[in-house]
Amino acid sequence: MLFPDSSTPLEPVLTIRGCFLVMSDFVWAYARRGSGDDLLTLIGDTGLLEDGRPTDPAAWEDWVESMDWIEYGNPPRTGSSTSYQDSPTAEAVSLTSREGFLITSDFLWEYGNREGDHLLTFLQDIALRYDGQPTNPRIWPDWLDSVRWIKSGKPSRNP
Repeated sequence: MLFPDSSTPLEPVLTIRGCFLVMSDFVWAYARRGSGDDLLTLIGDTGLLEDGRPTDPAAWEDWVESMDWIEYGNPPRTGSSTSYQDSPTAEAVSLTSREGFLITSDFLWEYGNREGDHLLTFLQDIALRYDGQPTNPRIWPDWLDSVRWIKSGKPSRNP
């Protein structure tokens, strides 16, 4: 699937939580491939070119694969066998896969600027506890900030 432009009528939509699960699966899949030990490489791969496409087209393909995985009801491939389903909340708005990718790009950039580019630390911070919440309590509010940023029509802060 090609990276859609903003006018492309799209595919399935995700909730904010569903999109977070896709992001988790996407980053864990990246780490499992041994694509790099730093978050900086992934941040670079999810940046956007002037034409709006990802700097690494494979990042979009990987995103779509993770989206399909989660959409079929699978938990993020983090090694946990626990499934974390969406729960109805005020945050249950619809996100397209493109918006999800942009939110992820923005979120990774903002996290990297604040916390550094250590992939293992990031994976530990986004890991979900038994109650379905991220291990690091700052993660969810920061995720919602990236959602609001992108949903307001602003571009990803990842240059």
